[in-house]
Amino acid sequence: EPVLLFDGAPGPAPLDARQKAALDSARLLFWLDKDQAPRVAGHVANREEGFSAVALMHVSGVRLMDARHGHRRVAAASPRPRAAAPAPKKAAPTLKDGNVIFRKRGEPAPKAAPRTRPPAPKKWSSKAVPPAKIATPDPHIWLDPRNAIAIVRGAAAALAKADPANAARYRRNAAVLVVRIEALNDGMTATTRTLRKTRYAVTNNALQYFEDHYVMMPAFEFRLTVERPPKAAVAAAHRQIAAAGVGCVFAPTNLAPASARALVAETKARLVPLDLCGRLAKP
Repeated sequence: EPVLLFDGAPGPAPLDARQKAALDSARLLFWLDKDQAPRVAGHVANREEGFSAVALMHVSGVRLMDARHGHRRVAAASPRPRAAAPAPKKAAPTLKDGNVIFRKRGEPAPKAAPRTRPPAPKKWSSKAVPPAKIATPDPHIWLDPRNAIAIVRGAAAALAKADPANAARYRRNAAVLVVRIEALNDGMTATTRTLRKTRYAVTNNALQYFEDHYVMMPAFEFRLTVERPPKAAVAAAHRQIAAAGVGCVFAPTNLAPASARALVAETKARLVPLDLCGRLAKP
């Protein structure tokens, strides 16, 4: 039977008795990696026989991105760079009727100017880099559906290895779940295509997997990391929102209601509570 150790990110609090008991009896542990849950890593450090841990950040197919630190100002340009306009060609001399150019007998015909191709538009490239070049990976890997699919397949393979009698069932369930994720991705692609035209702001810079996959770019990002942020921080964010004229602000679900209302007061922006586990709360 599966047991959920944490409903969210592991906090600094020590493990309770229920969590310790679950880890002591577990045959298989799924986590992002040991660096994201050091207290769990310390508790299972001495477990060897009949126990294995799967680091989901490192299963085959998962793409990692460098963690973003601090406040990152983002340009409000189109997410897909446009090709530079080609230089205008010099017009050849023509008659008023625009038909032909006459030349004297024996005069060599002028060579046609070489055709210049306009520069090819730059291709949109992912910001993901090889894992070996990542110093501090962003752990919010599930916000990219490609990573979600890789996690499902990696988990199914680990379960099949730990429980060979039900290997076919694990693989069948994984295939069904992959189809569901792909269908969700199709719907999200259509939805986010319309959002690209909307200027929005986010209060957490950990959404880059989602933005990178769906080719979105916020007008700006700012951080309010505590439930009751200082009034000065809220006021500064409010001035940014009002000046930028954004239409939507994604705020953490644990933000105090008074602070959330103050963010968008007397602006055109709509406040949408959003948590990093993908559960959209009603505003």
